[in-house]
Amino acid sequence: MDKVSTVRVDIHITVLDFVIRYCELACEDDTENEIAIWAIESLDVPNKNLCAIIEAAEKLQVKGLLHLIAGTMADNMKGKTEEQIRAMLGFVNDF
Repeated sequence: MDKVSTVRVDIHITVLDFVIRYCELACEDDTENEIAIWAIESLDVPNKNLCAIIEAAEKLQVKGLLHLIAGTMADNMKGKTEEQIRAMLGFVNDF
């Protein structure tokens, strides 16, 4: 029997469910179209959730999801001022 290791990764269950759904779609046939449809329906979430998904995708090394979410975040930032981007990401300007 193969040895099984447990790795603890602190990820909120909602974010983990999102990552798992992406992975399920990525494993299916005709995935590109399904992932695109799923992304359009699923990625209309608050930016703090997108940041949590980026962090989870990076920790779990799910590169396709990482690129998808990073692209969504970049699109959300287009045309915004520095102040709007800081507010969007929850950053405080200490200057």
